[in-house]
Amino acid sequence: MSSANTIVVDEIDTDADKDKRGNDKTADTKDAKEPHQVESEMEAKQLGMGYFKGSHERLDKEVEKAERDKFLVEMDERDDPKNLSVGYKWYLTILSGCQILNATFASSVLSSAYSLIEEEYGKSQEVVILTVSLFLVGYIVGPFFWSPLNELVGRKVTFMSSLFLFVIFTIPCALAPNMACLLVCRFLAGCCAAASMVTSGGVLADLWDPVRRGRPMALYSLCPFAGPVAGPIASGFIVDYASDYKWVYWAQMIFGGVCFLGVGLTYPETMAQVILKKKAVKLRKSTHDNRYHTFSELNSPPFKEQLSIAFNRPFKMLSQELIMIMTSLYIGVVYGVLYLSFEMFPYVFEGSYGFTTWKTGLTFCSVAIGLFISYITNLIFDMRYMRIAKQTMKETGERPAPEIRFLPAILVGGPCFSIGLFWFAWTAGRTHWLAPCAAGVPIGAGVVLCFISLLSYISDAYTLYAASALAANTVVRSVFGSVFPLFAIKMFDRLSISWSGTLLACIGVLMMPFPIIFYRYGLSIRKRSNYARS
Repeated sequence: MSSANTIVVDEIDTDADKDKRGNDKTADTKDAKEPHQVESEMEAKQLGMGYFKGSHERLDKEVEKAERDKFLVEMDERDDPKNLSVGYKWYLTILSGCQILNATFASSVLSSAYSLIEEEYGKSQEVVILTVSLFLVGYIVGPFFWSPLNELVGRKVTFMSSLFLFVIFTIPCALAPNMACLLVCRFLAGCCAAASMVTSGGVLADLWDPVRRGRPMALYSLCPFAGPVAGPIASGFIVDYASDYKWVYWAQMIFGGVCFLGVGLTYPETMAQVILKKKAVKLRKSTHDNRYHTFSELNSPPFKEQLSIAFNRPFKMLSQELIMIMTSLYIGVVYGVLYLSFEMFPYVFEGSYGFTTWKTGLTFCSVAIGLFISYITNLIFDMRYMRIAKQTMKETGERPAPEIRFLPAILVGGPCFSIGLFWFAWTAGRTHWLAPCAAGVPIGAGVVLCFISLLSYISDAYTLYAASALAANTVVRSVFGSVFPLFAIKMFDRLSISWSGTLLACIGVLMMPFPIIFYRYGLSIRKRSNYARS
């Protein structure tokens, strides 16, 4: 149950693995490992990272049993999404990223329309901010339904059903007769948007071999942050220049509708388990032999048990795992600050510099520049990681230690995050507007690099339980993202923007040692874990 912010577990292919996948699926050799066995193992690993109930050892035994099963339905080259053309795979990667953009854009697009919503419904700003907070609460609740559904019916049906419901629940937001109706519909729309957060990341694993996944993943990882940043820019323009501010809702509906059509008309099913299940059904019908089956049909637990795992395991990991507690706390803070900035920037640029809503929205372009810089920086670190990974695989046959994933956060992300907040705090209202605006660059870069770095570590460290670990992290960061905006204005009024920013920056400084500690002592910490690989 991964978010978009989801980073899929990397698995470095050896040359032998590539040769095996390239062999004819009908080859029949006794000594070599048959192609369907390789695909079964890949499917088993994918299932294991989700809802396979048992240890790594049990998973290996089930794979060995499958290798001797002549009725096991295999993945051939025509079925494998990894064999699609490179151009089409990039298109599907971008389309999946657009699902995240749609979800996160909708979360923040109301931020520039608060004053008009206050005026229409006669509510305080604290109540109006709930339109964003409750949408993010939907990110917490939604994955517990969409993730098991994704395992059962696949990516496409999950995308289609969630996008349809997202559009349906967005319409009454524009027509809401009272604040209660608006808040309920925003919460339900957030629950539906959460489906993209838990489904889109898996598409990259479906489409790309691990050694070729770095660049698509780097581009995809920008989407969870580009959407929230684009929201205030778009809504600022709508509020100042559109005939009705409620175009902020119609814009969400149009964006979601376009994504719905894009998925419905051009997206093929890419999830291996679902592709194989459909193939098994056809074989059983054509041969009248019910013995044909897939690996997941034999090893996947019942739907009720999947729901139980989806609910219980993430919280158990969050309460017992030091890795999960510290990394989730760090990511939660940086994610919360991102959503707090939707209150912080208008407070400064409208209050101190007299900007219009549209001009205030444009100040988020500095954060967008930071996102682009983080993309380039992440590519550089990813190339270094791949060199180390290939060398480690060649020398030891094993993947490198997951702690290497912390380097972007240690060297760039953490320092940029805190420096940017200090910079903004002590230039806002004291200097030319360009100074606090420019502080958005290191803030944006720091948020993304910390986020990607820590989520990559979680995925690498928890392998078999990565889905549950990422689900736990999604819950924590969504809580921070929904709560931070609620106290922002009161904090700015009572402490001033300078000391409020300093407080947040100091929290960032206090958290900077977290990845350093794990980088140094990660192996010994993982050895004490009940879930992490050691």
